[in-house]
Amino acid sequence: MAGQRANFSIKGRNFEVAANNILCPMLNLTKVHWENDFGVDFYCSVLLDSGKSSQTTRDLFALQVGGPGKLLQYGGFDKKDQYKKHEIDWLRNLTVPFLYGRVSSDRQRIDLYTLAPVWQVFVRSPEPFKIEFEFQDPSGDEISLPTPEPDMSEPPVEFGDGRTWRINLGPPIISRTDQELEDEKIKDETRTLLRDWLHIDWINVMRFHSGIALTEAVMSWSTNQLGLRGQKMSWSSFPGANVAELAAALQPPLINLGANLQYQDNPGAFSLIPLLGWLQDQGILHAFGKGLMEQLEQAKVAGATPAGVLAGESKK
Repeated sequence: MAGQRANFSIKGRNFEVAANNILCPMLNLTKVHWENDFGVDFYCSVLLDSGKSSQTTRDLFALQVGGPGKLLQYGGFDKKDQYKKHEIDWLRNLTVPFLYGRVSSDRQRIDLYTLAPVWQVFVRSPEPFKIEFEFQDPSGDEISLPTPEPDMSEPPVEFGDGRTWRINLGPPIISRTDQELEDEKIKDETRTLLRDWLHIDWINVMRFHSGIALTEAVMSWSTNQLGLRGQKMSWSSFPGANVAELAAALQPPLINLGANLQYQDNPGAFSLIPLLGWLQDQGILHAFGKGLMEQLEQAKVAGATPAGVLAGESKK
C-alpha cells in the first residue's frame, strides 16, 4: 500500500540487512528480493583467497533469516484450515544445504543453525503433516540430541502422515558478531568450521535425493566447535520398499568401480560379478554394466586376469 509498510516487514528487512553486514567478511551473499522469495532470503557461498589480490567462492547454500522468537515451521494448516502441503514439498525438494540465521535484537550477532536433521525425518516419512524447528541458545558445553521423532501425544490428522515432527536443532553451529568477523584469525576459523558443516550437509542432500537413507551426522557439538561425527540409518522391512531407488543409486558407482578395477587388472573386479548379475536380474543393468559383466565372466572362465580379455588375449 502506498505511503506505509507493515512493521513486521520493516523488522524483517532490518534483520536481513544485519545478517548481510555481519556475514559479508566471509560470505558472498546474494539477496533474494521479495518478488522472487519462495522461502530463501540469501543464496550464499564461502569467500576464499585465490591470490594476493583476488577471491573466489565455494560451497553454495541457502540462508533464511529471522529474529529472536520467530517460529520456523512448515506444513500444518493455514488460517483457512487448508493443509500447506506445498511447504513440505518445497522443503523436501531442496537441493542445497539450508541454514537458518537468527539475528539478535540489537542486530550485532547472528546465530547459524543447520536444518540438516530434516533429512532424518524425510527418510522416515516422505510427507510429514507438519515440521517445527526449535532452537537453543549458544552454548560452550557439548550437546547431544536424539533422532527427531513425531509427537505422538496429539491425535493424528488426515493429511500427510498425520503427525507433527518437532526437530530440536540444538545450539547454533556458529555464533559471531560483526566485530569478531573483522578479526582475521576468527574469520578464518569460522570459515573453516562452516565449510566442514556444509560438507556434511552436501553429502546428506545428495544421498537423500539418491534414495539412500544413510545420513552423516554430528553426534555432539558446541557452538563454534565441531564435535563427534557419526552416521544414522533408516530401513524398511516391507518387501520391495526402497529397493528400486537404492539399486538405481548403486549402479553408476558400481559400474565405474568395476571398469577401474578391470583396466587396472585388479582381481577384486571379479567380486562385483554377483552384484552386476543381480542388477541384470532386476532388469535395470545398463549397457556399460552388461559389457563389463560379460568381459569379467569371460576372463574368469578363461582363467585370465580381469584385463586379460581387453586386448583379445588371456593374461595368465
